[in-house]
Amino acid sequence: MSFIFNFLKWGRMRLLNLDSTAFRVLGLYVLEIVDSTQYDYAITVKWFVPTKGELGTLEEAWGIVREIDAVRKRFKLVSDWAADWINVKDLVSVVK
Repeated sequence: MSFIFNFLKWGRMRLLNLDSTAFRVLGLYVLEIVDSTQYDYAITVKWFVPTKGELGTLEEAWGIVREIDAVRKRFKLVSDWAADWINVKDLVSVVK
């Protein structure tokens, strides 16, 4: 399956429209996030970070989910060197 991204060069980063990541399957991602918390295993998460209007970049991190904030719809991914709060609405991929 192929996906078409609308890229725009901006500085050294490549920007893309969030709508181009419509292939996200949040239900499966949420299961992996909850399982990471419950069974204490690491996941790799990729998420969209808005940079310029509706354009932005993709960030990626590896770690274990330590907290889930249901009110703000985000979770805390913790690794040996960093801790990131990631909004569920910005998820692009979650891999075990």
